[in-house]
Amino acid sequence: MIKLVSSDGHEFLVDKKAALVSGTIKSMLEGSFMEGEQGRVEFREISTPILEKVIQYFYYKLRFTNSTSSIPEFPIEPEIGPWPLTFPRQPHSFVGRFS
Repeated sequence: MIKLVSSDGHEFLVDKKAALVSGTIKSMLEGSFMEGEQGRVEFREISTPILEKVIQYFYYKLRFTNSTSSIPEFPIEPEIGPWPLTFPRQPHSFVGRFS
C-alpha cells in the first residue's frame, strides 16, 4: 500500500499495483525520489474529490485493461469537472493515436 495525499491533506491508502497505473506515480515510486522511499506522494494542487476520482479510475483501469468482457463506462459526476463526463470504454485503445 502507498499513501496519496490531496492538497487539503486527505490521505488515501492505495494498492501499489493500482497506483502504478499512472506513469508519473510509477516513476516517482520506482525511481530514486523521496516518494519511493516514503511510499507517499503528495499532490499539492489536486483536491480531495478530484484525487478520489483519479484513484477510482486507477482501480477501474487496472481491472479492465486487457479485459475480454464488456467494459462499462467510467462515470465522472458533473461537479467534478467540465470535461466530457465519461472516459472511452477502452481507455488503452487510444494510446498511440496522436500522430
